[in-house]
Amino acid sequence: KWLHANMPFDPEKDFAAVGMLALVPNIVVVPPQHPPRDLQGFIAWAKGLGRPLNFGSVGIGSSQHLAAAQFGQITGIEITHAPYNQAGQMNTDLIEGRLDVLFQSISAVAAMAQGGRMRPIAVSGPARVPAFPDLPTMREQGVDVTTTGWCGLATPAGVPEPILARLDEALAASMGEAELQGRIIAGGSVPRMMRRAEFAQFMRDQRA
Repeated sequence: KWLHANMPFDPEKDFAAVGMLALVPNIVVVPPQHPPRDLQGFIAWAKGLGRPLNFGSVGIGSSQHLAAAQFGQITGIEITHAPYNQAGQMNTDLIEGRLDVLFQSISAVAAMAQGGRMRPIAVSGPARVPAFPDLPTMREQGVDVTTTGWCGLATPAGVPEPILARLDEALAASMGEAELQGRIIAGGSVPRMMRRAEFAQFMRDQRA
């Protein structure tokens, strides 16, 4: 309820689901000047630091925050959370070593990770992703963490049913187009179509 108090809308009542477009897996990245090259190497390095790990996220309750919290619980590593208003500043702080690790959305860091400005060590989604086909998941590296963001379409509550039905059909047709799927993959996400009823249930489950 505290989250709702800080937003000008109620996410449970003020929207009507149209459909899901994509899953947005997170990628675990570290500064290029840090020695770890994989997740187990990072865990060993972190346990030898003698201080808590510093990590950032786009906010409390985000998939990035939850992934890091689960990581800390499973590995027993103490971590300190720094919430950011701007992902760009968070990425800069990682590159310059003020943060030790990010569980960042792939779309936000793909170019920097591929260009060597930050080092990817794991994917936190359930499977490897096209943007980094050789990068193992956290589970593959012995840490049972699976988190991912997602994006979809919704309208304000109260839109007439015939319009919602038309939007549902139009989205389903669009998601069948190779060009749109290619653009989603190029952005670091994974195409995942859900029709209205399934998407509405998914959002209820995610809130719970």
